[in-house]
Amino acid sequence: MLNHKAIFLGCVLGVTSVAVGPLFAQDATGVPQQQTLEQWKSTIKAGKPGEELDRAIEGVEAMADKGEPPALLLLGDIYRDGKIVPKDIAKAVDLYQQALDKGRIDAATKLGDLYRQGETLGLDASKALGYYEQAIQAGDPGAKVGMANLYADGTLVPRDIPKALALYDEVLASGGTWAASSLAALYMKGAELGLDPAKAVGYYEQAVQAGDIGSLVALGNIYRDGKIVPRDITRAVDLYQQALGKGRTEAATKLGDLYRQGAAFGLDVSKAFGYLEQGVKAGDPGAKVGMANLYADGVAVPRDMPKALALYDEVLSSGATWANASLANLYMKGAEVGLDPARAVGYYEQAAQTGDVASLVALANIYRDGKIVPKDITKAVDLYQQAYSLGRENALASAASALMSGTAAQQRQALQLVAKGQAENAPNMSSVLANALLNGTGVAKNPGKAVAVLTKASGEGDANAASTLILLYASGRGKDVEKSLARAKATLTRLKDQLPEAQRASEELLIEGASAYSVGKYSEILDKIRSLPANDRANLTSRLASANPNVYVYIVQSELQNIGVYTGKLNGVLTAGTIRAFNQFCTQRNAADVCRTGPLSWPSRSVFASFLREAKS
Repeated sequence: MLNHKAIFLGCVLGVTSVAVGPLFAQDATGVPQQQTLEQWKSTIKAGKPGEELDRAIEGVEAMADKGEPPALLLLGDIYRDGKIVPKDIAKAVDLYQQALDKGRIDAATKLGDLYRQGETLGLDASKALGYYEQAIQAGDPGAKVGMANLYADGTLVPRDIPKALALYDEVLASGGTWAASSLAALYMKGAELGLDPAKAVGYYEQAVQAGDIGSLVALGNIYRDGKIVPRDITRAVDLYQQALGKGRTEAATKLGDLYRQGAAFGLDVSKAFGYLEQGVKAGDPGAKVGMANLYADGVAVPRDMPKALALYDEVLSSGATWANASLANLYMKGAEVGLDPARAVGYYEQAAQTGDVASLVALANIYRDGKIVPKDITKAVDLYQQAYSLGRENALASAASALMSGTAAQQRQALQLVAKGQAENAPNMSSVLANALLNGTGVAKNPGKAVAVLTKASGEGDANAASTLILLYASGRGKDVEKSLARAKATLTRLKDQLPEAQRASEELLIEGASAYSVGKYSEILDKIRSLPANDRANLTSRLASANPNVYVYIVQSELQNIGVYTGKLNGVLTAGTIRAFNQFCTQRNAADVCRTGPLSWPSRSVFASFLREAKS
């Protein structure tokens, strides 16, 4: 048995043959020293290919063959994780069961954890409960965490969040601080479980204090994203660097991704290459994707599309199908990077088949817009609804909006979706209805009722309705809704405590931009906008096109000047030179037809917003 497995492991590790030697190491004098299971465990955890790792595996297998429970558990972990041997869940289950039969109750917890994943691993999920109960009766804290997650999942047992939290409290109260990160992950699910995701921060901090390196990365993600706490890129970078210093190589990739965005985050883009290179050397496929995008950007390194595509090929060939969506995003840049955007569709479809909800939405947008494939509202709506069924709550509003642009029958269908969404508390439905009332689409035109719908929804905590209402007052709608910055400010003041900090700051900047009256003020607004993350910058700039076209044109002129397309004055005036430069910009992005309606049209704004989201400045 050992000869066979030693040779097999050698092949896995790239060694042509492996001699089965004694399960001993030698000290400096050449005298054999018997190694302990803990020493082997340390070697296996390091995972560095070589004779030492081979001996460690052989030693563990020899002990497992003798029925030693600790070795059975460790060997089960090795086959479960699949890092140094091919993953074999059936083998792992068998080894854990042997260990459990010999009295290792923690094996029941490991079995429960595997069976809880059910069909994903080809196992009967219903067996998880029995294993957890067996381990809990023996006082195993890991089983309590597993059972808590069962109650949170609500699949094998009815969902019971209070019971889940009570079990976590028991574990933490008994000194099991290692469970803090798992409890934090539970809180991160937020509204889905009726929990406050902001509480995750405290639990992740407890886990960090207990030495959990993964929680450093999780905290970094929280401060990077700025969804449940104010965005703090400096803090995120520090946390990632701490994690990298402790050997968490995935942090190098995250640092590379942040630095690649350069000025958008106040970071030195030239450092991106070094961090991503660390990740690539460690074999992180995410780093290869980041490096591919770096070559595609052509900012920190010269643009090299063959290298970028070759790196994507490597990642996809390794089975990392999640990279399909990122490659599709690259193809969507089209002529700018010398690629055919129509090929993005196939990659998005592959990503969607693996459950990537964002790719479903991207495909829906493509069929809705009809730029690279024939426009197909019906298909777009179907894709949006699929995304909604998979948890993308705002996709239902996107489906309704798409239908509003269609035939009378489709507009009636849109109103049905609005009613469905309101009944299910889906977000953004009030904004869709308000726009229909403002435009008389599918319903009789009624601007007063539109304002009333938005006012009611925003007062009930609908942040999107609040943004729509503030923009409506800041921009006006001719005779239908009078432009009133005073009302926009009053609305923001009334609702500010209900809005996330980032959105509140964006609304304040929108109102400031709407009231700008000179080139000097335009410049000040642009400086503030450039300090925002790429997506926020793009969204706010698009909204300013309605609230103050001069500020928007000034931003367009400045950005086009930065890429060498516009050479005129920065004055916020839509001159013939500005229009020519914008048309040239659109041609470079394979969007000349889209931009025919002029720089201020919605299709043209979309092209410019996509450019801003790339965060190259």
